[in-house]
Amino acid sequence: WEARDNYISIIRNPSAENRTDFIKKYAVDESGNQETNSKIWALLEMQKYGMFMFTSCGWFFSDLAGVEPVQNMRYALKAIEYANIFSDEELEGRLIHGLEEAHSNDGKSGSGGDIFRRDVKSKVYSNDKIAACFAMFKLYNLSLPQFSVDAEFENLNIDPIAGINVLRGILNLKDTAIDTTIKYVFLVAHISDREASCIVYKCEDGNACESLRLIAKYEEMTNEQLIGKLKSDGFLVRDMPAEQRGVLLDCILASRLAEVEQAFSKKYDNLEPLLEILSENEIEPPKVIEVSAEFVLSRRFTDICKEIAKKGVWNDDVATDAMRILEKAEKYNLKIDRDAAATVMAEFVLSYLDRLTRDLQSSLLEEVIHLVVFCKNTGFFFENGGKIENRYWYIIRNKAVPLINKLNSSEFENSTPEAELGHKLVHLVYTLGRALNFSEQHMTKLVEYTKHSEPDEGEI
Repeated sequence: WEARDNYISIIRNPSAENRTDFIKKYAVDESGNQETNSKIWALLEMQKYGMFMFTSCGWFFSDLAGVEPVQNMRYALKAIEYANIFSDEELEGRLIHGLEEAHSNDGKSGSGGDIFRRDVKSKVYSNDKIAACFAMFKLYNLSLPQFSVDAEFENLNIDPIAGINVLRGILNLKDTAIDTTIKYVFLVAHISDREASCIVYKCEDGNACESLRLIAKYEEMTNEQLIGKLKSDGFLVRDMPAEQRGVLLDCILASRLAEVEQAFSKKYDNLEPLLEILSENEIEPPKVIEVSAEFVLSRRFTDICKEIAKKGVWNDDVATDAMRILEKAEKYNLKIDRDAAATVMAEFVLSYLDRLTRDLQSSLLEEVIHLVVFCKNTGFFFENGGKIENRYWYIIRNKAVPLINKLNSSEFENSTPEAELGHKLVHLVYTLGRALNFSEQHMTKLVEYTKHSEPDEGEI
């Protein structure tokens, strides 16, 4: 029990050195091999999850189907998975039998057994499926998903097989908690507009040779045969866990959307002279042309706003390009979707205000004023207006007001460069408030100062 209790030291610091010291201290035979040590870690993990499943908040619940009891059931299942390494006893069946005696207050949720099967067991994925999921994410160059095991790739190659670009290689699934590795050979490919498939073979005893031979047989197939085998033998996107499936589909659809955008953009450029003629003669364009034009101009407008935000500084020339698109849309009586662009620009305004809360600089104030005026002229509505308002209030309270008090102090010399700069900063903060549509009653201190202290011509 001392070993179990002190296992917390490994959970907090799972370094190789710490694990070695732990084995030396508690193992009966400290010279045990890798397999023996892995079993020790598995027993300790079993004990850990055995304690987790009794987490008190999970059993002081308003309903058995709530998130807390379900989480404790997941801990129990994990403890059983490690226990199964050492025992053939039907522990999971006994657990479900006990849970059947408990029932949710909501009749639709059923018994504890129903909840376990639906919300716990169905969310546990085989190592084969996890390996396939990792491989699919690698195929699309996505950040690898989070599972209870880590992934390491070897010998990755992209080869054309039967007219399909196929990614293949070796994948090591590492359970760092118990220091074990499962080796797979895999083949993964994008096989249709919205589908990918991954075939995995587990390497027995860590030897990849036989699995590599199994993968090699696909090289001899025709395109039709290969696609058929990928669909029948492999894991498809629809087989992936829900969260990862969503990420994969978003990636696949984004690729297809890029192709559609390119086609629409080319079509719009060819049809723009016709839109010009229709506009001059006050003739409404056909619906198909109108929809295509609105789509293209909306995307171009959003892309320009993203470019402005990406550069991190205000750019008059790029902003002018955005305004030209809006003018063009108005001329052709087209509607521009501003939502995505508004979100981007609101975050950009926030980033400026965050910088001003740390350092009140005249150049930053001038740039954000230009930015806010641009946003007003483009008709943006900021959903995060509360955050913007809070940042501006902070600037008034913690930057502008102390500066005004300093400038009004009898001990402060008004003719110095420092005073001139302070004077300019106060006026810029006031101008920013006006641009953000703050009423003067909420900027009393600024209003009083600026009324009695007009800036020199060209100063702002």
